[in-house]
Amino acid sequence: PLAAAIAKLEGMISCYRNVGAIEARLYTEAKPNTIIPKIGVLAVINTTRLQRNLLSCAVSLGSEGLSAQSASEIQLCASSGSKEVNGESLQYIYAATSPELCATFQQPFN
Repeated sequence: PLAAAIAKLEGMISCYRNVGAIEARLYTEAKPNTIIPKIGVLAVINTTRLQRNLLSCAVSLGSEGLSAQSASEIQLCASSGSKEVNGESLQYIYAATSPELCATFQQPFN
């Protein structure tokens, strides 16, 4: 039953992505010699499209670490908010391991 529930949730997420209601990305620093890479995640939720497709995606039958290092070296940051674009309401949330990456994530929402 747990596997079936997980498959159902994955199908719902895939449906919401396909209609443009939810999108998320994971970012990692591309420098190979960095001891502690900068890592972040950014998610955007289009609440207008989510509301428009909530029921159809919910009933859809489709299915589709950092190493042990000093915690003082990692500067966690996070934020969330909302913005209206072209008459559609967007919600966003992000978190990262560096203030610079958080600032980069925030720029399009200012």
